Amino acid sequence: MADTEASFRKQVRDEFLSCSICLEPFHQPKTLPCLHTFCEECLRDHAEVRPGFQCPTCRRHAVLGPDGVAGLPDNHFISSLCHTVLEQGTAEYESQCGAHSPEELKLFCADCEAVICSECWDEKHATHTVTTARKAAETKKAAFSNIIARGRSYLQTDSAFLRKIRTLEETINENKEKVEAEVSEAFDELIRQLNERKERLLSEVDKNHQQNIAGLEEKKDKLLKQVAELSSACDKTENAMKEGGGDFLRQGIELSTTFKDYEEKQTTPITMQTCVTSFQPKGMNVQIDEMGELRLDSTITTSDSARKKKTAGLDSSTDWRRSFLQLIFGLSIALSLYNINFSAIVVWYEQGKFNHPSGVSVSQNSVLFIADEGNSRIKKIDPHGHYVGQITTMIEGGAEFWPVSIRPFAVALGWGDNLWVVGQQESTASSSKFAVAIFTTTGKYIGKVVTFENPKDIAVNTDRKFVMVIDGSDVKMFNLNGRVVHLIKGKDYGLQNPHHITVSQGGDILVSDSAKHMVFVFSEKGQFLRSFGSEGSGEGELKGPRGICTDSSGNIIVADEENSRIVVFDGQGRFLRLAVTGVTNPVGVAVAQAGKLVVTRSDFHGPEAVLIYDSY
Repeated sequence: MADTEASFRKQVRDEFLSCSICLEPFHQPKTLPCLHTFCEECLRDHAEVRPGFQCPTCRRHAVLGPDGVAGLPDNHFISSLCHTVLEQGTAEYESQCGAHSPEELKLFCADCEAVICSECWDEKHATHTVTTARKAAETKKAAFSNIIARGRSYLQTDSAFLRKIRTLEETINENKEKVEAEVSEAFDELIRQLNERKERLLSEVDKNHQQNIAGLEEKKDKLLKQVAELSSACDKTENAMKEGGGDFLRQGIELSTTFKDYEEKQTTPITMQTCVTSFQPKGMNVQIDEMGELRLDSTITTSDSARKKKTAGLDSSTDWRRSFLQLIFGLSIALSLYNINFSAIVVWYEQGKFNHPSGVSVSQNSVLFIADEGNSRIKKIDPHGHYVGQITTMIEGGAEFWPVSIRPFAVALGWGDNLWVVGQQESTASSSKFAVAIFTTTGKYIGKVVTFENPKDIAVNTDRKFVMVIDGSDVKMFNLNGRVVHLIKGKDYGLQNPHHITVSQGGDILVSDSAKHMVFVFSEKGQFLRSFGSEGSGEGELKGPRGICTDSSGNIIVADEENSRIVVFDGQGRFLRLAVTGVTNPVGVAVAQAGKLVVTRSDFHGPEAVLIYDSY
């Protein structure tokens, strides 16, 4: 038993209570700013080499204050542990009573669980069950031995877990160095590419400059030659005229010839073609703070201790992950950094060209139709973020039968691949009306179906050929003729502010309610089926949900606006995972071909964008 105890103390001392510099037990341990601990003397030796030095464990630079190593905080916790663990483990037994010295502690009070003397018995324990200390020790020996055995079992288990922590610490330090190297490599590569592009542009500027100068020099030389010839002829003729004689006649004839040539050239315009260079800094409006964030893959490590308990239903093997995807914004261009060590996502953004993007719908060939409300148009882009075209949302029936523009905020693809658009009419009348209009995907106006009081979103059941519109707190379902065939009265089911709507593959109607922080599910005939979600930021909770869609697996994807994330539920509304986190003000959401996730971001206080993620 004694050998086992000594071996365990040595193991703890060597593995956890020894300085990693001198490899001896800590002596006057001091803590660096990185929270790693070393002997004061060891740190002083390092400090003599340079004022600042790297921590031997994590290599973080540590700068000493004016008091040097002595000014570093003492690690009293480690000192206490060293004192506790490194002592011999043999306690000095006090045989005399502290209250009645020199009386000896020969008795044991079973009621108080205390060793006492005869005076203590008379004063405080006269009515208690008292026996001799020797007899009580024999009785308690088996129980104490069992506790010792269990305690040592716990100690062995926790020692193993401490070794796991130490290994994890080493892994974290290595990971830090690796990620730092990757970040540096990524931005060094980006800087290299920028410098390469800079030099190429400057070279083109210089080449164009040389061509311009060469052309000007050629024209200048020709003109100077003509001027010199005419000037010389004039001077010679004038001098000959003053002197008189036959030379005057000869010079005059030469002057006439020279002048005639000069005059003919004067009638021909001198053309000078130059290429004036200008620079349009496309893509210069880069959001530096969002250029490559960290992706954190976090794993919960739990002790295997026999006394381990599950908490809140969490299993120790559960792997918890949070993903922070990289966003890079450009100016009227699509940017992709596949050749740099970032997560593979595509971000498409146009500064000053999107004005409150909201609804999004995806065609079978994965063309994205974005409701660009502020610009009164539907924008079309491909799954890689490249511009395809746009539809100007003009409809008939304005004042005096003139066409009128509508500001679209919701869009859905219907049967025949037609585009159903909800928007507000920009009318000269005193009160603007909302309308549902139909366009072809190429932009041809087909017609206007019906007007609404307060529409918010639209969805199309292509199988049943029903169109569903959220109008106020209600959901109206109508056919192609504009006749309402079903009406879901929102107040009857507790809807307060229904915002977005979609149709599942099975025909169920899904409605997100930003005020109730939940999703309501109805049958295709408007019968209430279920609801899911509640206010909060935890698993399965929502806060101000907006856009909603389903994927080919029947999963439900929700834009959780106030939590700045996209959440995935199964077809029954059970939480599956967080698809995207850290995306502010997500409004619309859709799934494109090959599992790409499309999110519209509409933010009055920041960039408005369409984000396209390779996976979710």
